[in-house]
Formats: sequence, structure tokens, C-alpha cells
Amino acid sequence: MSFLDRLSDSIREGVGELEKKAQELREGVNQELAMHKIRKRLQSLQNEQAETWRAMGQHLARTLTEGTAFRSEDYAEQMEYLKALSERIRNTESEINALYEDGANDTETDEVVVEKDRTED
Repeated sequence: MSFLDRLSDSIREGVGELEKKAQELREGVNQELAMHKIRKRLQSLQNEQAETWRAMGQHLARTLTEGTAFRSEDYAEQMEYLKALSERIRNTESEINALYEDGANDTETDEVVVEKDRTED
């Protein structure tokens, strides 16, 4: 085998390794992007939940300040909405954990602890 043949084989082998590494890098980036999107959705849901609790607190404070009677019916729609939000949050947290279990990320410290729904207390 001539020098040029060996050089050509070495180059092909090197290119093959580069292609393999590039594919692994692409897969890793795609997994990180997917994780980022899910975490962003989770943060949005958590913010929406906090805003709903804040609005309910303001309504309750206004009711107490004005001395009007507390009516649970005034909060029923918002409580149903909070229950639905909590379910979506739990599902999103489970989705994140499933990605970690599938090996999407090697860092276990980023897993999300699925907590008990605050509306179920």
C-alpha cells in the first residue's frame, strides 16, 4: 500500500470520526433545546399560577377591607383554573423528568421534584 493510499484512508477515517462527533453534538444540542423549551413552558405556567393566586388575594383583601361577605362562589372559577394549571405543571415536570430518565441530560441535579398540588390541601 502506498503512502497516498494510507494517507487517503487516514483522512477518510478522520472524516468519519468528525461526522460521528458532529452528529452526537447535534443530538445533544437538540436535546438541550427541547429541555429549554419545556423548562420555559414550566416557568410560564408557574408564573401564571402565581399571578392567579395574587389576583385572588387582592380580591379577598378588597372583600375584607370593604366589609362585604365572603362568598366562595366568587373564587370557584379561579380555583378550577388553578387546579387545571397545577395539573399542567405536574405534567410538564414529569415530562422534564422523563427526558432526564431517557438520558437527555447527564446532570441529575436538574431534575424537578413534582410537588403536591397547593389547591388540594
